Amino acid sequence: MKILLEEVTASEKETIEFGKKIIKKIPKKINLVILQGELGTGKTALVKGMASAMGIQETITSPTYGYKKTYEGMVHYDLFLIKKINSKELFALIQEDLEENFVLIEWGEKLPFIRNSILVKIKRISEVGRKIKVVER
Repeated sequence: MKILLEEVTASEKETIEFGKKIIKKIPKKINLVILQGELGTGKTALVKGMASAMGIQETITSPTYGYKKTYEGMVHYDLFLIKKINSKELFALIQEDLEENFVLIEWGEKLPFIRNSILVKIKRISEVGRKIKVVER
């Protein structure tokens, strides 16, 4: 695994801006990002920044209750409420989305390891501070 970026942010705005940086560092051959972090650490804020850097104008919200939202060129999953995952079925669905889209998955630790992906780990270090590490897998 290769560390691409590592940064500490001190606000939601900084976390969104860091999401823009992530998009610029992702190798062209990779179109899957797995986001890991406790509830409320800023996974969706990072997705907002990444979507903005991709030119997506729509308002980005967490797809927690519907588990998936599709935008022009991007699919955003949130697996928080999914308790039992048939990983083969879910992986097949994700594979289908990966054919033509950039895919971001919140709570992706519920999936088996996926090669050729980016892992973004977010850790709360204070009320507003976050340590974010971006790794190529």
